[in-house]
Amino acid sequence: MHVDLRANGHLQTKTVAPGVIGAYHPFGHQVTFLPDEGWRAVTEGRLSSLPDWIVQDLAARHFLVSEAEEARLVKELDTGPSGLGELWLVVVQSCNMACQYCVVEGNVEDLERRKYSKPKDVFDSPLIVPDENGEPTLKGAGTQVDMMSPETALAACDLFERQLQTAGQATPRVTFYGGEPMLNTAAIRAAVPRLRQIRWPGMGRADGPSLLIITNGQIYDAEFTDFLKAHSVMVSVSLDGMKRHHDAVRVNHGGGGTFEKAARSLERYIAAGLSCGICTTIGRHNVDDLPEIADYFAERFGVAVEFQVPFDIGCGGNDYYVPMVEAFPKAMEAYERLRRRGLIEGLAFKRVAEMAAGGTRRTDCSAIGSQITVSPDGAMGPCHSLVGERIGFSGHVSDPAFDPFQTEAFREWAGRYPLNMPDCQGCSAIGICGGGCPYNAMIKKGSIWEKDPQQCSYMHAFVDWFIDDCWGRYQAATGMTVQPAAASATDGARQFEQA
Repeated sequence: MHVDLRANGHLQTKTVAPGVIGAYHPFGHQVTFLPDEGWRAVTEGRLSSLPDWIVQDLAARHFLVSEAEEARLVKELDTGPSGLGELWLVVVQSCNMACQYCVVEGNVEDLERRKYSKPKDVFDSPLIVPDENGEPTLKGAGTQVDMMSPETALAACDLFERQLQTAGQATPRVTFYGGEPMLNTAAIRAAVPRLRQIRWPGMGRADGPSLLIITNGQIYDAEFTDFLKAHSVMVSVSLDGMKRHHDAVRVNHGGGGTFEKAARSLERYIAAGLSCGICTTIGRHNVDDLPEIADYFAERFGVAVEFQVPFDIGCGGNDYYVPMVEAFPKAMEAYERLRRRGLIEGLAFKRVAEMAAGGTRRTDCSAIGSQITVSPDGAMGPCHSLVGERIGFSGHVSDPAFDPFQTEAFREWAGRYPLNMPDCQGCSAIGICGGGCPYNAMIKKGSIWEKDPQQCSYMHAFVDWFIDDCWGRYQAATGMTVQPAAASATDGARQFEQA
């Protein structure tokens, strides 16, 4: 009767209690539990030894599949490109800080680095580097600039609107980035009103794209804050924990700490009524204290937090790099603490939300086919982490005939996702992984087509956590049937009544 059925080849299992196995697969993010002997019968193909209703349930929810059915399920995970979703405007490459793990400045050879607290106040200043005698010379014959002009910012907005007309997501986002974007408010002031005028078919917000500034918080201007509030611009302040964590790595050019200014700026943004968040880079300096940091952030600021997966650096490496699988237990404990307080931690939440909806996380990074990054000089590339050396950047936003998505770099990056990567086939996390970070794969392994070493072990640990979370809710439920909890990791993860 069940001769064509076998165990799904994309399963991940773990022991959730003595004698009980929890199993997960990515096709709708299904979770179920069986006694050890029952699960052995499944994996050994002894389906006739199980009650027929269990076999029927396992088949209905694709724990048991035919070979053809599994191939169909895999194919259905590839929902196709999501359309243009993000524009990153790197309005200035210089910064008033000297963070020890910066990927923008870190990916420029030492001789070419130019960090200073007060960039030139002209918008077309070329990147100056010393020659062999230490004399200042122009890098790239003056073709690369450090600060984006208002004209270039406006041209980028025009390009973004043109692209949205044909392949735009309902709720795209524009991120102002650096360097430190607050060093170039002229470009931001030019771009923001223009972005609020953008319209495209299928837009999901009446006022256009969502707008975000990622800042180190060292510059606070009350009048500019009023401008941001008037145009509904969100602000994310980079804080790596409490003072002792933050000041260990996020220092100024004199080596001094920057925590007090950053924390105070965030408090002032919150008081002014802006939508705010915190961006925290995980590293050796804070990984052991992430739960404590989560409590501190919740009590002092009460805003959403996003932990950033540690990246390595091409020129010299990142001394604070930590494998994400090592950081996982502390990161998830921090997520749980914030969740109990009703606050979002973005790194985990975006996956939990996808699983709750039963959807597929096709890509983990917008640079994979749905992001345009504009450098200060107006060139375009897929990845903001590679703006330092302009890897994959070409064209200019002022050229109306230039389509970045027709370039070799954009086309290659758009195809780099797990369902299109041979090494990822058969993986239990293929529906939620998204492939991680192409930049990190390139830096660590030499090619964007390699697997991101941070992502694979992290995702399998995440699936284990998901199974455990479902089991905990199963045990806490009334009777023997799990009722998915609203806005929890088990929404959409149907489970059956055990015999």
